[in-house]
Amino acid sequence: MTGIAVGSAITWGMLESGLLIGIWEFGDLVFRRRWAWGSALPSAVLAPLALTWLLVLHLGPVPWAVFGVLSLGVLAVFAPLARRFQPKTWYLWTALYVIAILAVLAASGLNGDSATDAITTAVVAVFAGIYGYGQAARSDEWTQTQRRACEDGLTGALTRYGGERWLAGVGTTVGGVAIACDLDDFKWFNDTWGHAAGDAVFVETVQRLRGALRHQDAIVRNGGDEFTLWIPDIPAPQAQVLAERVHAALTGTPLSIHGHQTDVGCSMDWAVGSMTKETGELADRALLTAKRQGKNQVVGVDHSTIEDGIAPLVSARLLTAMADALWADWEDAAVLTDRDGRILTCNPAFEALTGRSRQILRYQKPGINSAGSTPQTVYDDLWERLGMCQPWRGMLLNRRPDGTTWWAYDEIWPIRFGDNVLGYWVRVRNAGAQPVAALAEPLAWDNLTVDPVFQPLIASRSGSIVGYEALIRPQVAGIPMGPDRLFAMADITGILKQVDQRALTAVAGVLEGVSWPDDWMLSLNIRGVTLMDVEWVLAYLDRLPMPRSQVIIEIAEKDGLPQPFPSWKALRSAYPDVQFAVDDWGTGQNDIARLIDLAPEWIKIDRTWLLSAQAHRHSRELLQGFVGWVHGTGARVILEGVESADDNDLADALNMDAAQGYFWGRPGPWPTADHLSTEAVQ
Repeated sequence: MTGIAVGSAITWGMLESGLLIGIWEFGDLVFRRRWAWGSALPSAVLAPLALTWLLVLHLGPVPWAVFGVLSLGVLAVFAPLARRFQPKTWYLWTALYVIAILAVLAASGLNGDSATDAITTAVVAVFAGIYGYGQAARSDEWTQTQRRACEDGLTGALTRYGGERWLAGVGTTVGGVAIACDLDDFKWFNDTWGHAAGDAVFVETVQRLRGALRHQDAIVRNGGDEFTLWIPDIPAPQAQVLAERVHAALTGTPLSIHGHQTDVGCSMDWAVGSMTKETGELADRALLTAKRQGKNQVVGVDHSTIEDGIAPLVSARLLTAMADALWADWEDAAVLTDRDGRILTCNPAFEALTGRSRQILRYQKPGINSAGSTPQTVYDDLWERLGMCQPWRGMLLNRRPDGTTWWAYDEIWPIRFGDNVLGYWVRVRNAGAQPVAALAEPLAWDNLTVDPVFQPLIASRSGSIVGYEALIRPQVAGIPMGPDRLFAMADITGILKQVDQRALTAVAGVLEGVSWPDDWMLSLNIRGVTLMDVEWVLAYLDRLPMPRSQVIIEIAEKDGLPQPFPSWKALRSAYPDVQFAVDDWGTGQNDIARLIDLAPEWIKIDRTWLLSAQAHRHSRELLQGFVGWVHGTGARVILEGVESADDNDLADALNMDAAQGYFWGRPGPWPTADHLSTEAVQ
């Protein structure tokens, strides 16, 4: 074999090595980031194609091409070994690779290939081996660099960068809980005991946090003694319990540091929302609230705390807890927001209507459901009215995640404590896919009939009749329609006053000529837009068969002050002879100023409070305290929705003045007085 032949064999081996290594690098560059086998598998496909191309063009003999593929296969097999054992046992990998090369050369001799083929194969194998070893070292170094960037070297927790990568992997559609943690007085501890003891505290802290969390949860060390915990797929009602459990695991027992026992406190604040940076920032900012309430505390996000300069009075947590208790079984969709418009909670009906879970909706603005076609002027009008503490009603076009659109009739009421707005509660009803103009058609006067019905108000202890509430059962073209839907559609189309006056006129027509007992009350639901026409209402009251002093005007708690009355006192002055009642207390604005300025003679408590009082001791105590407060003002209380003997017993136990519900009588046409008296006794 001449020197030229040897040189040619070495040259071809080097060229082949460059080709095969280039193919491997191509796979590593293009596919490796998304696919663990992104280097090996493309090489296994592209290398034979490249070698076949060389063979077809007669650029080299077949044997060395075949052995070149074998060399690449050896590289693919042993590169993971190099990555695993390098650098401590590199000699093991080297020995295995040398054995593999000798096996290839022996095979070439058995096949009768020439010496130049063996040289070419050996050159390819050597270069491929050197590359494989270097590539393994490079991959290991890159892995270590990534680990140092993503993991805290002391505790093993994620760094800020690692937390961002973890959030990117989870995605923004997943909801859960973010818990911000801050070790109390750690600087003093570190200065007193030394940095080594402080590092030991960090290590023990992360170990305890890991023990309290699941393997899919993330612990992020933001720097110093601050951590953020990310717990996906946790329902909002479980957030407080989860945070308290994690806090107990961290602080429940003393830490053993260098043979000494020490207590380390931790302030925690949690926020519920999508697994995004914004949710973490909510929890992080709210840590100041936790610190103000005392160290070593666990609190939830509270952006609606109202202060009078002395102490917090009402918090978003309290409003949320009350809303969850009251709205759980309500068939209408309802939303509670803070004063900035962020959703604090919603009921199952709203989740079903919008196609989004409470976890996804929480701390988003209701605009997340918007179809994006509502004019800005609508929102300007909305916030202008809310800015004046006036309710807003209107139609908005919404879109669900599946792409379907629907018209929503939204009613938004400010939740006020005196002059302060704590938040807003929103009632949302589905108006279907039809345009707003079509909603006016069913309200044609020729198609609308209104049938008055009456439901007794009963003294819960004696069973005697206190009075009756007048209700209506409307029909459109002979088809029954709920009163709430009728009045909502009338409001949308601008004829609410006409419809309300028609309903009241129907009640007066039924009662015309009736001999009304002196000790009975008649309770009427009169809309605010109707109360604005004082002359009409006073004339209407004179048509009724009882004096004005026996008439109760009910104003729903969710309805705001009718314009143009400047205050509830002004409304009261316009109707000095009648009695007033706040209807459906516990489902609307809970406006304490209204109770003081209007000074109603009656408070009608919604059935949702009855159910909550039966299920929760705290709700019962709160309701009992409220009843006592009402009695202290000289007013009386009616419990609505009394449907069983147990309900009535609770009304009696809570010292209610009267009860109303199916237990005492369903709404029906005006009966005779004899039937009334026997029905009440039964």
